[in-house]
Amino acid sequence: MNEFEKRINLNFPLEILSQEVCKQYNLGKFIDNQLIKIGYEDYNYILTTSEGKFVVKVFSNLRTDKDCQNLAGRGSIPYKHGFSCPNIYETTQGNLLITIVNNVKFRLLVMDYINGKDFFTLDELPGEEELRIIAQETTKLNQIDYRPEFIYDKWAIVNFEKEYLKNKKYLSGKYKTLIEQVYNEFKTIDFSRLKYGFVH
Repeated sequence: MNEFEKRINLNFPLEILSQEVCKQYNLGKFIDNQLIKIGYEDYNYILTTSEGKFVVKVFSNLRTDKDCQNLAGRGSIPYKHGFSCPNIYETTQGNLLITIVNNVKFRLLVMDYINGKDFFTLDELPGEEELRIIAQETTKLNQIDYRPEFIYDKWAIVNFEKEYLKNKKYLSGKYKTLIEQVYNEFKTIDFSRLKYGFVH
């Protein structure tokens, strides 16, 4: 198993899981799957079927069933409020599918595939009109009255201080100096005074 397959204990060809996904979600006949290598914890891939293209997110074994359900619920909220974002499909189980294939348990969701690239991949900055649209969407998103149960996220900015203290032993040289400067400024922020909203 490679690094990505270990995340979900995928010890057989991905096509087998994809065929099960096609069946559970009524997505037509399986054609192809392609791993998305961007992402820190979960296993994401593009599924091509006779009905079109979809993105499948298989949650990492590090996550609990409860956290997977929580994350799937969070992902579906913006679309239901009319935002420009992928739809998360549902089965009889809801928007999170828990299934066992070849004696391996998978927790996953399926969403729309968007044929495009982000600004980082394009090596471009958004223009004035694009920034306006992003600001409008962010403002609307922040107005959603939705308070999901807390999940600790080691990549969340608010957890930088704790994660730095845990991992600083791995830093050296100029990187240690740079990140230590950020840490010293960061720990002066009083997060209790900041407004929280539903934003990723």
